Amino acid sequence: MSSPTVLYVLKEWLKNGMKQGDKSILSALGPGFSSELMLLEWR
Repeated sequence: MSSPTVLYVLKEWLKNGMKQGDKSILSALGPGFSSELMLLEWR
């Protein structure tokens, strides 16, 4: 469920807009021991 939730949150951020140069970390934890991390820089 974590991956779809990440996409939902990303969609909400895109609606609200971010300032150019702002940085964010996108993180998701999956079943077992899997994790996804991504550093985002808004342009």
